[in-house]
Amino acid sequence: MDAERVIFNRLGWMRYYGAHPENGEPVGKESRKDEHAIDTGEKGNFKAGSDGRCRGLIHKERINIGRLGALPGESGRLGSLVVSIAPDAEGRGQFVVGWQARANVLRDRHKKGSRSYNYEAPIAEAVLLPIELRTIEIPRGPGGMGQTMFAFGKSTDGTVRGWVRDALAFIEGYDGPNLVTDPDAA
Repeated sequence: MDAERVIFNRLGWMRYYGAHPENGEPVGKESRKDEHAIDTGEKGNFKAGSDGRCRGLIHKERINIGRLGALPGESGRLGSLVVSIAPDAEGRGQFVVGWQARANVLRDRHKKGSRSYNYEAPIAEAVLLPIELRTIEIPRGPGGMGQTMFAFGKSTDGTVRGWVRDALAFIEGYDGPNLVTDPDAA
C-alpha cells in the first residue's frame, strides 16, 4: 500500500461511529464540541448511506489533497485510505479504530442532508475494529502524529515514519471481525 495516498484522522473515542443504532457519543478531549459535532461530527463516519457509501469528516475546512497525489484543479483524490485513530477512554494512548479504503478525499467540505463530510468511501471498504482489537498505537509528540487532528502517510520530505508502516502492515494483513458488517462482533 502506497503511503502517499494515506491520511490519518483523529476522532473522539466511540464504539460504533454510526455503524450501529446504539451509537453513543464520542468521549475524550479529541471529540468535537463545536458546531460540526451536533449533526456532522465523527459519530457518523462509519454509517452506511442509502447509496452504499459512508461519508466521514476530517476536522479541517480544506484539505491539501495534492499531498495525496491529486493534481491541481482536482476536487478529490480517489483511491485514498482514511485511517481513523482515537485516544482510548482510559487515556492509555491513541489507537487505530478503523479505516475506509478506496476513499475519495475531498479538497473542501460537502453536505448531504444536515451532515458535513470531506471524504466518502464504499461501505464495503470500511472496517471498524471491535474495541478489544484496537491495539495499533499511533504515537503523539516528536516522530508521531503531534497535536494535529490529521496527518498524511508521507511526511513533507517524502519519508514514511515507522508508525505509518506499522499501521499499514496491520491493515493489509487484517482479516478479523468488523463492526460495520457485524455490530455484535466481539
